[in-house]
Amino acid sequence: MKGAVIAVGRLLSRLEFPLTLDYGHATRCRGTTSGEDLQWLHRPAASVHGRQVLVENDILDAGVTLDAVVRACRENGAANVHTAVLVEKTREHTHDFKADFVGVQFPDRYLFGCGLDYLGYFRNVDGIYAVADEDV
Repeated sequence: MKGAVIAVGRLLSRLEFPLTLDYGHATRCRGTTSGEDLQWLHRPAASVHGRQVLVENDILDAGVTLDAVVRACRENGAANVHTAVLVEKTREHTHDFKADFVGVQFPDRYLFGCGLDYLGYFRNVDGIYAVADEDV
């Protein structure tokens, strides 16, 4: 949820059809720079049963989180689930997961800005930047 908030905000005003908006918050990092087990901090309140769903995320890194969210939507009866990410890292994804829509691709570096954080900070930076390798 936190990472995608900027991208979702910028996308919403460009969608010129009736829609509803809800959010979920699944995370693996929890303030660190590496992933752990997936934890749901908030599940969407609205039913997705029979609905067309677009899941938007800040980054497609290993693919674990986005894959789990898409599976949850399908298990809850979504008619169709599409995915959009602001950033896709150009690396092999753990779950061989492919996003339907990708804003930009970056090499496998730790990134921050435009919703992406570094140790919980810098989501508000206008632009996407890479942390120096020795800082990660």
